[in-house]
Amino acid sequence: MNKNDLRAQRTFHKINKNFRLLMGKIGYRKLNVAMITDKAKMNRSTFYSHFRDKRNLYEYHLGLIVDSFDFRNYDEFVGKKEMEEERLNNLTYLFEESLVQIQNDKDFVLAMIDVEDVHKMTKAYMNMAHVADDKIVIETRNGTQEVPTSLIINYALGVLVFTLRWWLNDSSNHSVKDVADILATSFINIPLKSSKL
Repeated sequence: MNKNDLRAQRTFHKINKNFRLLMGKIGYRKLNVAMITDKAKMNRSTFYSHFRDKRNLYEYHLGLIVDSFDFRNYDEFVGKKEMEEERLNNLTYLFEESLVQIQNDKDFVLAMIDVEDVHKMTKAYMNMAHVADDKIVIETRNGTQEVPTSLIINYALGVLVFTLRWWLNDSSNHSVKDVADILATSFINIPLKSSKL
């Protein structure tokens, strides 16, 4: 498949659009490739020219959600208990941008984060994003320790997933700004602080 081909791009878009729509309505477990292709009015071989299977499509969308928060670029923020106001505002703004999209796609995002536990999401994300599970040195109460990157991503994803579940299911209508502030505070006060920071 030539990804620069306009027809292939339109097909790719149709697959993703219908996956999002169906995920939000019926959830991952009930969804199958035939439903996606029927809704998109295409045959299954067309689907398979873009994705290996339903799981591959799920991982692609999980990656989009996680990458919208750009965890890999939060080194300058994570674990910083004292931060300049401007830098804190920048972090909050980054979260707000992602949360607006998530709020607009609430049913889909809830379906996505209910597919599996955070540990499996971490593995899926790292595999999809080709993130190496290198060792990172973190500060502990008794000095420093080496831990795998997966621990940091697992923690960050856990904070994100549980916050999104609470917010998207919450009847008190916390604003995007409120939730962005909560997430920014959670990341700044993360107990897993890299000694490289």
